[in-house]
Amino acid sequence: MEQFALLINHYPTDPPVDWEEPALRLVMQAVQQRRVLHIAYRSYQSDSLSSRDIEPMQLTFSQGAWYVEAFCRLRRDQRSFRLSRVVKMELREETFIPRTIIAAASQRMEVCVHFAAHVLPHVRERQHYAFVREEEDMMVYSVESLTEIQNWILGFGADADVIAPEALRAWLRAEAQRLISLLT
Repeated sequence: MEQFALLINHYPTDPPVDWEEPALRLVMQAVQQRRVLHIAYRSYQSDSLSSRDIEPMQLTFSQGAWYVEAFCRLRRDQRSFRLSRVVKMELREETFIPRTIIAAASQRMEVCVHFAAHVLPHVRERQHYAFVREEEDMMVYSVESLTEIQNWILGFGADADVIAPEALRAWLRAEAQRLISLLT
């Protein structure tokens, strides 16, 4: 574990992590040996499958899932891939030299949400990772994309009133209409 301490961020979970899981072991090998991985990856947003070569740099375990931070040759940029969305994985013989990525100027946006008083303790206890600050009766989050937070907010139903941005309010209205049509 000491060897992997520089490569892996780990937050204890229940149930414990299965360190013998084949995909996890293959990614750890790729990170340690700086070898290219060829993956078939299912996108979260569109559910489409893409084939790509990645240069894996680090594993992270967060909110019950493993992610591999890597340079994606298809997108020519740093990406985070959730291992549960990797459909197929092949370790290539090709090695790589870690890249220095210069981050582009962030286009982050603030999301302001008013939560009902009875859910505030739960919100404070299990705050979304994008949390920035609490202002009186409102929580403020910083995200690059609304998809990072929209389903989390939707989970609070009518107990979460999005103040801004309007695009998130519009998405929530459309999603509520879609839910209503499924239930009628």
